[in-house]
Amino acid sequence: MVTPGRTRSVPPLYAQVVVMDSGTTSLPEWVSGEEAVLSNESSLIIATRPDEDGDVEMRICEPDPSHTGALIFDGVMDFPSGTLQLGNIPAAYIEEIRLVKNRGVHVKVFVEPPESPASVVVELESGALPLAD
Repeated sequence: MVTPGRTRSVPPLYAQVVVMDSGTTSLPEWVSGEEAVLSNESSLIIATRPDEDGDVEMRICEPDPSHTGALIFDGVMDFPSGTLQLGNIPAAYIEEIRLVKNRGVHVKVFVEPPESPASVVVELESGALPLAD
């Protein structure tokens, strides 16, 4: 398990990163390949810059008015297992965060820059993440 709020450097194989419940068996599928984000009830696939341009910085945190970037997702998700995973599945890079609240979690995703993002911030509503040590 990792500490929420810490920035992670994720290899964006196939120009994407994922945020999902650890028990997810069905991921959303690309329709046009031009989408900024794909979602279903328990997972997000976020389009990023190509892996040859370097890793993508990812951060999972509580809401903060100082977050900048383009808002590409604003919705409610469920994480039935209680464990959120983030990273890149094809690169075999997945980290886990145990959640305090796992149902009906308000989630926002911000990216910078809007085209070919190098930075992804995922905000989970206050109280969903454990307190930092």
